[in-house]
Amino acid sequence: MLLEPGDLIVIPKRPNEVTVVGAVLNPGSLQFATGWKASQYVRAAGGEQRFADVSRAFIVLPNGQSVPAGLGSWQAGGPPIPPGSLVVVPQDPSPYETWGFIRDLTSVLGQISISSAALAVIARQAK
Repeated sequence: MLLEPGDLIVIPKRPNEVTVVGAVLNPGSLQFATGWKASQYVRAAGGEQRFADVSRAFIVLPNGQSVPAGLGSWQAGGPPIPPGSLVVVPQDPSPYETWGFIRDLTSVLGQISISSAALAVIARQAK
């Protein structure tokens, strides 16, 4: 990168927010509060959505490193979060897996009933 006369180099100030994304009611950036943990930021973002997987939530620190958020029921809300971090609450895929199982099961049951009806018709015609 070449600098020309009149160019300015601007080093931004330390960020003063923490961003909460994923399966929360109101994702976005919140003002940094000293000593707050992931659970407090998630609560401030409206709390988890119905299908949030809080046990897999994680924090992306300003240096790019990822650490568990500590939102599970047996954890204490995780470590204090530095400004400029990102709290990610993923969505639990389990409800969708259940719907897929139900869809497959009803399809198999439908095919069995059609096959049974066809065999019944064949058996009547054979008499």
